[in-house]
Amino acid sequence: MTSDSSKNITKYESYKYAFERLQEALEKEFFLEAVMIAESIVADRLLSYLTLKLQEAESDKTLNPRAALKHLIDQWAKLDGIVIYKERQNLISDIDQWRGDRNECAHGLVKSNPGDPTKPVEEFRNKARDCALQGKQLARDLCSWTQSQKSKIRKSA
Repeated sequence: MTSDSSKNITKYESYKYAFERLQEALEKEFFLEAVMIAESIVADRLLSYLTLKLQEAESDKTLNPRAALKHLIDQWAKLDGIVIYKERQNLISDIDQWRGDRNECAHGLVKSNPGDPTKPVEEFRNKARDCALQGKQLARDLCSWTQSQKSKIRKSA
């Protein structure tokens, strides 16, 4: 059986690597990789926060660790409504909007309706870069926000 402290160390090392790799992907202009790493971070933080929030509410509901990001965002919105954080008017809607951009990047490089052209490569590349940069910031903001929320939940328990 693994101790809580070793789980935390492993999780810390995973996050450290993820953010290092995210930065490296941005520097090397591997924007799609950066987007996917940001999504992994966002989904993990939401899953962790929502699980703790449901436990606090003594809910029997559990979340599937493989749940789609859309499902996690929807659950978050049901529990918290609007999340004002730093300069963000609603962190939930910002992440949901980014999720849509992420979908465009994940599927938009060559996929189009038969007979229709794809976006010009430079336009796609710019969209992927912007999505990667925004994903990095959202991942950081969500990590910071969830850490503060989880501390509040634990203190009130």
